[in-house]
Amino acid sequence: MADRIGKIIKFFEYINPNVHISVYRSSQDPGVRSLLSFFGAEGAASLNLDTGAVDISINDDVFRKAMIYEELGHALQYNRDGHVDVGSIDYFMREIEVAECLIERASKDRIKLSADEVKQTEINLEIYQEKLRNLEG
Repeated sequence: MADRIGKIIKFFEYINPNVHISVYRSSQDPGVRSLLSFFGAEGAASLNLDTGAVDISINDDVFRKAMIYEELGHALQYNRDGHVDVGSIDYFMREIEVAECLIERASKDRIKLSADEVKQTEINLEIYQEKLRNLEG
């Protein structure tokens, strides 16, 4: 699994040379697994304000392309727009943007996702849209 993840990440770095990412994998650091488990997440991306790189933590015990693509999508957003606070309107707008992009690209066969991954992304999109509506009032 790590090899497939590595190929996706290397390709991302090749086509986005100005987006600096640091990838942390659960298979190499048990602390990553613990952190993601605590938040109930398979992956996470955050802007490292000290280095300017986007830190991506992934649970590579499972291989889900949607999760990897989502975190890389967030890396592009951090590079484009900078930091946002978790739980803010901007945060949920970013989540929606990435989910919509994944669904669109999967529907046009630009990326290959399983039916389960597409369905889960659609569910996540609905959740993000509802949270955004609640924040906007």
